[in-house]
Amino acid sequence: MHVLIMAATAMELNHQAGLIRSGQGLRISFLITGIGMVSTAYHLTRKIIEDRPNLAIQAGIGGVNDKGRISETYIIREDYFSDLGVLEKGQFKSLFEMGLAGADEFPFRQGKLPNPYLAEFPQIGLQKASGKTVNQISSGPVLEEENEILIESMEGAAFHYTCLLEKIPFLQIRAVSNLIGERDKSKWKMQESLTSLHEALQSVIENI
Repeated sequence: MHVLIMAATAMELNHQAGLIRSGQGLRISFLITGIGMVSTAYHLTRKIIEDRPNLAIQAGIGGVNDKGRISETYIIREDYFSDLGVLEKGQFKSLFEMGLAGADEFPFRQGKLPNPYLAEFPQIGLQKASGKTVNQISSGPVLEEENEILIESMEGAAFHYTCLLEKIPFLQIRAVSNLIGERDKSKWKMQESLTSLHEALQSVIENI
């Protein structure tokens, strides 16, 4: 089984985290895609063409809409392109709301990109959350989906989109380092979130 573990930055992907196992039929490769949706989609697609994996795992950090969740790690059950649309008279409208794309046209479901492969990994005990993917990191509080754990990244939806179209099972793992909209990095729990991420990633590898 070939498992591809990828991240936007080398900081998020610790090659010394004890992830590589010899034998047992498991081969692990690593990929640093760079930050953002375009870079993620390009480098992942190129990797798939060169050396197609049986499972793709995206590991990274992100912001969260609930400060009580900082340093926790989640599996993302669905993600979406949150700023793909138009800002008209101060109101944002998505491509789906404008009728420029079908909200249920594959790989979308109600305008989002769900992970249909999660049921194949019941042994992974991480909490689940929804994701939102942005080109520009939020600088203000999140007003949407306030009753649901929401994690913001700059790559997640591109990862889901590519894997869904290529029919590759995938897992997006996110550790939260800060509150969405909090730009004072002295308040971010970067090291704590990276430690949580690497521990979760190692546990996932051991249990697939």
